[in-house]
Formats: sequence, structure tokens, C-alpha cells
Amino acid sequence: MEAESEQKQGIIELVEKTPLPRPVSPRDCECGCGNRFQPNRRDQMYLNKQHADYG
Repeated sequence: MEAESEQKQGIIELVEKTPLPRPVSPRDCECGCGNRFQPNRRDQMYLNKQHADYG
């Protein structure tokens, strides 16, 4: 029982030490519409599918 408690404590300490993920910075849509958006993925270049089809 004590070993299990020590293992859980070790996991908690690892979680506390890991840095939080950095959000992707806002960017301009690549289709040229001038809209600025917050991408959900690092490789997202367009606001949505309609802008990607236009671009």
C-alpha cells in the first residue's frame, strides 16, 4: 500500500514539473481575405474549408 502511494506521489510530481503547452499564435488567413484567426493546429493555414477552397 505504501509503495503504491509513493508511486502516485512520483507521478503527481512529474505532472507538476511539466510545462504547459504553448498556444499557437493568431495568424492571418492565407487566402488573402485579411481575416485573423486563432488556429486549432500548428499547420492550420486557413480560417475554414471555404477559405481553403478559395485559396
